[in-house]
Amino acid sequence: MRRLLTLILAFSTGGTIRADQISQEVLNRLESLQRQVMEQQAEINSLKARMTEMESSTQRGRQMEESIDTRGLAQVMELGPVTRHRPQIEGIELKGEMELGFLRERYSPAGSHRRTTAASSYYTILRLGALWHTNEGWEIGAGLVTGWLNRTGSLLDSQTIFADEGHTFHTPMRHHRRNTWSRWQPFESGAIGLDYAYARHRLDVFSLTIGQQHNPFRSAPILWDQDIRPAGITAQYDLEGVFATAGWYEVLNMRVPDLDMRVQMWGGQIGYGMDLESFDWTVAGAYYHYNVRAKHDFENEIPIIDRTNNYRMDTVDLFAEAGTYFEAIRLTAHGQIWHNLSAWRNDFSQTLNRRIRPAAHNTGWTLGVSGEFAGLRAGYLYGCVGSDSFLWPLVNEFMRVNTRGHKFELGYQLTPHMRINTACMLLNEIQGRDRYSNYMFNLNYQF
Repeated sequence: MRRLLTLILAFSTGGTIRADQISQEVLNRLESLQRQVMEQQAEINSLKARMTEMESSTQRGRQMEESIDTRGLAQVMELGPVTRHRPQIEGIELKGEMELGFLRERYSPAGSHRRTTAASSYYTILRLGALWHTNEGWEIGAGLVTGWLNRTGSLLDSQTIFADEGHTFHTPMRHHRRNTWSRWQPFESGAIGLDYAYARHRLDVFSLTIGQQHNPFRSAPILWDQDIRPAGITAQYDLEGVFATAGWYEVLNMRVPDLDMRVQMWGGQIGYGMDLESFDWTVAGAYYHYNVRAKHDFENEIPIIDRTNNYRMDTVDLFAEAGTYFEAIRLTAHGQIWHNLSAWRNDFSQTLNRRIRPAAHNTGWTLGVSGEFAGLRAGYLYGCVGSDSFLWPLVNEFMRVNTRGHKFELGYQLTPHMRINTACMLLNEIQGRDRYSNYMFNLNYQF
């Protein structure tokens, strides 16, 4: 009995001690968890305070920006109408380009007694233009281009291309953009003139353009010079690849003491183009009629005027262009042929070379190919321009009429907006043995 009581007492005492130990451990863990919760709550409160401070700082910054914008807008509005535009203007777009280049020209006349002449020059071209878009559907474009003035103050090209029986004639000024460095005096600044100024209205697939504008006719780079800006009226239609262009232009309206000459042109072009994922092509046909009227007191005739004081030119042309991709290489080919239907009605050639019969040299044509890969572009072109196939002031500045020859091009796209280009053109007279060559290097940046 005593043993049983002793065992019961021992078990009860040990159980009490074990229970006390467990309770103490639970209390210790609860205290530890409470401390952790308090520390986390303190950290949360600290983060909330920082966030409140950041929001307050951001709000103060916004208030300061709004205050600055309000004051700045008020100051701008106080400047007057120079910094504002009329309510119908929806947006203004500025664009332009800068070109720095070197040009080398060489002329080798036929005959051993005539000396080859050559000239080199550095030049600058700067263009700056703007487009205004209105809520009435009009687009107003105006641009300026650098040039140079000769000693008489008129914009002229010094390049002589026609000479006959001792009479020399100069090309009209179409390339005054090439501002040759220090042409007439040391470090001269040159001049700046109007490049284009037009108003265009669009109505669905139709558009009407009035003023001096970029050339609206699609063509190879020989038939029309790239800087020709026709002045007149142009109507265009473009829908699902079908396009049509018609226009009337004042080519020349010259009145000087010994000469009163007016040249007008009206023409039209219709074509079709398709642009697929890896292949595109365009075909177009055009007709140009030139109406030339002149009165003069010279003993000898001058270019584009025959003995009846009326020179006739009705030119038709066919242009085609196609492009495709071969892996990462872009390949393009183009061709064009044109013919003067009225050359047989003129007594002598517009070049004043009396050995040339207009009816025998009333056609021109060109073929060209080019390729582009990873910013590198190479091109080749062959052209033949009959003496009376097209009005000579409008032909490419380096190609000339009554010549045929080759043009080689190589360029590289340095950046998305900057390009370096080189070109070489080798020409021979069709009726004659004179030779011309031009070499050009330039750096062009568009903005």
